[in-house]
Amino acid sequence: MTQSNLAKSDPKNIYLMVMSFNICWFIVNFFFSDLFFMFLNGIFLCFTTISCIVFLGFEEFYFSFRNISSFFEISVKKLQKKLNNERFSFKNRKFSSDPVYLGAGYEFKPKHSRELHSLLDLGLSGSNGPNQGSFQIHNLGKSKDIYTHVKDLEGHTLIFGTPGSGKTRFFDLLISQAIYRNDVVVVIDPKGDTDLREKARRAAQSLGRRFEVLDTYTLENNTSAFNLLGSSFKPTEIADRLTSLLDSKSDFSNYASEAICAAVISLNYMRKPVTISSIKNAMTLKAYFQAFLTRLISYAFENNSKEALDKLIAFFLKSRIPFSDFPKLEKYMAVTGNPARTSDSDGSENSENSDEEGASDEESSGKTLKKVKKSTTRKASSASSSDPYSGTLKTKARSLYQIYEFIRSQNRNSSPAEEEFEHLYSMCCKDETYFIKVSSSVNPIMSSLSMSSLSSYFSKESGAISIRDIYMSNAVFYVSLNALKNSLLCAYVGKLILSDLCSFCGDIYARNHLGPNISIFVDEAAEVCNEYLVQLLNKGRGARASVTLATQTLSDFKKKFGSEYAATQFIGNCNNMIALRIKDADTAKAFTSTLPKTSVYRSSKAVASRYDVYTRGISESCNYGVSAGEAPIFPDSALMMLPNFEYVAKLNDGRFIKGVIPVVMAE
Repeated sequence: MTQSNLAKSDPKNIYLMVMSFNICWFIVNFFFSDLFFMFLNGIFLCFTTISCIVFLGFEEFYFSFRNISSFFEISVKKLQKKLNNERFSFKNRKFSSDPVYLGAGYEFKPKHSRELHSLLDLGLSGSNGPNQGSFQIHNLGKSKDIYTHVKDLEGHTLIFGTPGSGKTRFFDLLISQAIYRNDVVVVIDPKGDTDLREKARRAAQSLGRRFEVLDTYTLENNTSAFNLLGSSFKPTEIADRLTSLLDSKSDFSNYASEAICAAVISLNYMRKPVTISSIKNAMTLKAYFQAFLTRLISYAFENNSKEALDKLIAFFLKSRIPFSDFPKLEKYMAVTGNPARTSDSDGSENSENSDEEGASDEESSGKTLKKVKKSTTRKASSASSSDPYSGTLKTKARSLYQIYEFIRSQNRNSSPAEEEFEHLYSMCCKDETYFIKVSSSVNPIMSSLSMSSLSSYFSKESGAISIRDIYMSNAVFYVSLNALKNSLLCAYVGKLILSDLCSFCGDIYARNHLGPNISIFVDEAAEVCNEYLVQLLNKGRGARASVTLATQTLSDFKKKFGSEYAATQFIGNCNNMIALRIKDADTAKAFTSTLPKTSVYRSSKAVASRYDVYTRGISESCNYGVSAGEAPIFPDSALMMLPNFEYVAKLNDGRFIKGVIPVVMAE
């Protein structure tokens, strides 16, 4: 039994019916009409037959068996002209959003699917030359310009394609249009494609738009320093962002978060800029203690507690902490004399006791200040090699915390307890050896982001831009991560930028701010895929943000997320799915499984013969049949035969498109 596809084409059936009718009519005229009418009918029959052969041959050649490339190029001016014509066309009047050009193609319907299955049974012809795939697939229908709309892109887009199939050139086409629409454009390119960057630069410059570049490898390409911490100011937010770079299974991630949070609090108390380098340097118990002491002095002044200031000065004298490190307290001593009422410059124990008891003789401010400085100088010289912040900081922190509780007990109108101050106190009470152990997990990350070559771009104290600046200036931001050279740094920087994008989109959504659209493009998305990208896909639409992702296979996401279920859930957030040539069977199946089914007709023929022993005769039988079965409208095997720049797309508006993208050329 043999089977073959029975593909039906409406024009072919019409041509065959007309020709059959004319043949029958010619036979009737041959027997019942005179020669003149038979001659006229013969001429008409010949004309009809030739016409049918020509039309059948034309359609068969041009739409079924034509193996000619549909590749084309388009200039920037021609692209803009197409968009303007479509925007103001009569058929586009009902759409409130701008059109998006997707190249040339046609809507792939069941009749094209049946024709394709027939071609697959016969065998697709490969392309000649260096091109891959078969051009016959695209020639099943007549091509015309294909458009979608910006509103449909807000449902996000995922592009599958094997290396070299045209993903980056597809990005060229979409990024250029986003720039022309005056969107805020953010491009995250782990490969660092120079051609993609330059085409985006030319498109931005042609419209006089600001173009910013962040290159993690070729630093001279950077246009500005970039604040990887973004617009976050809360210590907890900064800590969450930096600890998100750790392995999710790390046992010390919570401790690292506490250490980073305390470092940010310390920098805020010390009025120092918060950068990655400064956070790294402030992640010590000494820095926490200095910030803790600074805040306690300010708290005493805020509550006008002279008794607390007396206790603080006594603590300074006993601990041999130089007053020059805390000018506010030193100035207070110069104005008021000796608030601690110390009676002897060489009796530190007596000064502490007098502070606790609150009783000593009054002296003049000038003599007392001189005695205090003399005592401090002598004690410092006697222990010149020792650090006043060395030793057990836990005991010192507890003594200071008692002063803090004293201020609160004396002043009922004092402000509520500060959570940040309490957090610093808890960190100061930790054992130093234990603290170094639990916070060491984040040190490699901080070091890689604050290397000397990167510090001037990622840890600049002033003038660094952030995603908020990009949005407010309506700029185009291109990020080159160069994953081939440093995959770890690529993942770190990509994750921090996506986290800032996610946080900023959340602010826009919360404030219901009606600003420009945000077009986010992530090439090789598996390199930087993380929970922040998932949140952008889930909630970015509310901030008018559309995300376009490109990847090679579904397995890339499976490996990144750790399970097939999580990867499938991730791609399910994308309403527009585009497939260029795919060589991975699982990826091809995942794409075609989302497509509608169609009926495919198959004809069958069976020939059988039987020899009868009794009659010595041979009997033969021949059976013909036609059956219909369900199949994907576009089979998996055809995805593996697509040439470069050809694609199939399931769009948010319900259409299934077979198309080819042009290569955008400079003027």
